Amino acid sequence: MNHGYAVPKLLNKLRTALSATYLLVLFVGVSEGSSKLGNAQVMSNEPSLTASFCDTLLDEAEKLLSKGMYERGISLEKRSAHFLAAAEKYRKAIQCNPTNRAAYTGFADLLREVGEYDSAHEKIREAIKIDPTYSENYRVMGKILREQGKLKDSETALRKALLIDQKNAKNYASLAFTLYEMDNTSKEAESLYRKALELTKDGNNKQARYDAIVSIAFIHLKRGNYEDAKQGFIEGMKFNDDIPDAYTGMAMLKIEMKDKTAIDDINKAMERFPGSDFYMSILKTARELISEK
Repeated sequence: MNHGYAVPKLLNKLRTALSATYLLVLFVGVSEGSSKLGNAQVMSNEPSLTASFCDTLLDEAEKLLSKGMYERGISLEKRSAHFLAAAEKYRKAIQCNPTNRAAYTGFADLLREVGEYDSAHEKIREAIKIDPTYSENYRVMGKILREQGKLKDSETALRKALLIDQKNAKNYASLAFTLYEMDNTSKEAESLYRKALELTKDGNNKQARYDAIVSIAFIHLKRGNYEDAKQGFIEGMKFNDDIPDAYTGMAMLKIEMKDKTAIDDINKAMERFPGSDFYMSILKTARELISEK
């Protein structure tokens, strides 16, 4: 979950790893023909292309995307390799079943993650054509728009996602994040995050629960409720020690308090997500502020 300063994008290093040549081949629309899809045409003639096989491709793509986003301690190059492998699986899943809404939606989310916003919009529009009642389409669209700075449009898309499916914790958390970006102390954002917590109390969506825990802590931080923020970040660390967000938040809190142990927390975040210029900038800020004490 990107809190502006909480979760880094892969920035220029990752986007350099995703070479323009490979992107051109990898991210072309499947409707343009099999000549740009390598061996996908050979696959399409094989009898093994059952619905189960297509679902397997999609499942593998989703796992690779998750590894690229959340796997602890791997280099940016390794993350980019996971994303590239996921893109290949999504491409094949779409070729395998061109009406699979989830394949287009997942591919759009991957493209968003690596900053390919135009291509992400193209894929999500195709997903909406296939099924305009699928809430995940509008949730991903809202995420794309948010990262482009189009917060009101993002809010509209995310409210539509929530209207379609009010039992999905991710819909509450995604809308809350856009509202947080518009107002870091938003009461509605906090209320939506708490609804996400309520929906995930049985452990059915651990990532959404983690996001909600840590996001509420960030809201407390922005409001100046430092003790509540501290307890929220500690809870996030206990809930999932592999993700850097809670450590980043704790470092930002300690920077506000000019506590020199902020360096320890940002180092822990860097251990979980190494190679990030983003964390280096926070580390520099921590050192500068602490040296003034």
